[in-house]
Amino acid sequence: MGNLHYASSWGDDKNEYERALHDVGSVLAKHDTEQRHPFWGFSGKFQGQIRQSFQCGPNAEVQGIDGIQSAYRSMFTSRSGMSMSEPTTITDVIKTAAHYAKKKSEQARYEKCLSYTVLMIITDGKLEDFTKEGRTIYDANDAPMSIVAVGVGSADFTGMRYLNDIDRNGRKMFNFLPYDVLKSNPRMIEKVTMEKVSEQLVQYFTSHGIKPGKKVAKDIVFSF
Repeated sequence: MGNLHYASSWGDDKNEYERALHDVGSVLAKHDTEQRHPFWGFSGKFQGQIRQSFQCGPNAEVQGIDGIQSAYRSMFTSRSGMSMSEPTTITDVIKTAAHYAKKKSEQARYEKCLSYTVLMIITDGKLEDFTKEGRTIYDANDAPMSIVAVGVGSADFTGMRYLNDIDRNGRKMFNFLPYDVLKSNPRMIEKVTMEKVSEQLVQYFTSHGIKPGKKVAKDIVFSF
């Protein structure tokens, strides 16, 4: 298990992933309409098989940041049978989130409101194929969704910055945040995160000819 996931004592100590989940996740979670979040993992090995998108914890959704933290820790017990693995790809989890966002949008239309999803991914940046990830992000741009990718650790994040620049018809949806740089400034975390997401939300609805004024239900999805 990589040391970024390791905690010497699960008491009050948090590893780097947990700190990022709390600090950035708290900013996003307070904008969630229902305060219930799907939580998915990627690049986990179960009984020798690598799965690139899987549910974390026993429930399809968890309650608030405390639920996220509890589900995260549950994945690192012997009962879960999971270990982190390589190669790492976020393609499947992005496709899953895009499908989820479209489904939520369809449901919202019946209720005469709008829906927008934010997928938060925590990664150490060691992705297998950035070109492949880039194509997935480009294809997912038609979903009512933004992606906030939080980079933890001191790896080379050049590839993440490449994903940050992917544009489709003038709209970006991928936002890379280097946690090590921002973690000492909570106000900057909120400013940087919400400014980009808010801009992308407006761009999405404007590009689809949807006028502002309707209630927007926001869903925050977490992944590590």
